[in-house]
Amino acid sequence: MRPHLREFLELCAETLECPEPIVEIGAFQVPGQEAIAELRPLFPGKRYLGCDMRTGRGVDRIEDVHALSFETGSVGTFILADTLEHVADPIRAIAEIHRCLNDHGVAIYTSTMHFPIHGYPNDYWRFTPEAFRSLGAEFSSVAIFYSGAPEFPHTVCGVAAKSQYDREPIRALAERSKDIRTTAPLIVEPNAAQIIHRLVSRIVPLEKVPLEIPAKTTAGFQNPAHPGWFLVTGQWIEGWAVAQNVREVEIVAGDILIHRTQLNRPQPEIAAQLGLSACDALIGFRDQVDLTGVGDRSGILQMLVVDHQNRRRTVCSSAPGLLLGSIKLPTQFVMHSFDER
Repeated sequence: MRPHLREFLELCAETLECPEPIVEIGAFQVPGQEAIAELRPLFPGKRYLGCDMRTGRGVDRIEDVHALSFETGSVGTFILADTLEHVADPIRAIAEIHRCLNDHGVAIYTSTMHFPIHGYPNDYWRFTPEAFRSLGAEFSSVAIFYSGAPEFPHTVCGVAAKSQYDREPIRALAERSKDIRTTAPLIVEPNAAQIIHRLVSRIVPLEKVPLEIPAKTTAGFQNPAHPGWFLVTGQWIEGWAVAQNVREVEIVAGDILIHRTQLNRPQPEIAAQLGLSACDALIGFRDQVDLTGVGDRSGILQMLVVDHQNRRRTVCSSAPGLLLGSIKLPTQFVMHSFDER
């Protein structure tokens, strides 16, 4: 789950009437996303059922969204957070959602339009706002939102309600969604990335950067560009490190702390190459970097590991690059359409 989408779902939970029972389709929490993907705390005291096609963390019940086992009219709220791109037949799936909702029910469904292929376990579709509008055609009211450029949004969301659902909260959601400030991830096309590489090589001196790896420590640092790097507001950064007694990892640019994270993302291929045991496989991180207030900088990034005694040591340095904190990416969710029947 992406941070800006999490904020949108939090806003939905605060603004919309979400009757019980609440059923989440696609509730399996991918390793490394357990905290951000856990939606139950958004609905305290309400009956909540996590469903997916496979067992795992967050899953209470196995369900096939193409043929749900719920009785007709028995569900109050459905949540499908970035799930429909992984469903082979989304039209049939939404028809099942419509069947199972009661007359006071609502469905919240989100997905991507501009995002890399990500198979959990499969990735089939990308949706335009009009596609989401069409999926909700059988509902009594459907509001469609998008985030990103109007001609090429990265995220699309729908709120579809049955005949007896109060529509005023949906209108309120349309107003409040403009206030979302969590930055969305930047998606860089390969050709654009090559252009940026060339610019980086001309703007930033390609000095040799020493790679420091302490004894009994192996470290890697993956940057969005190679041999240089670039980070703009909303970019992802990922890497891995294996060191004794590591508590967390810090990414710094000079004396500025860019990001602090924990090693909580499995890297089984790297672990296998290094001959590590299964328990040592959680050696990676992948996070969205918040550059608010950092500004534009050039130079190198360094990765530091922090042990349980709060001691820091550098384990890796990047190639020279640019950090562009002044470039703001679209974050607000804008209403595309609101159909009432």
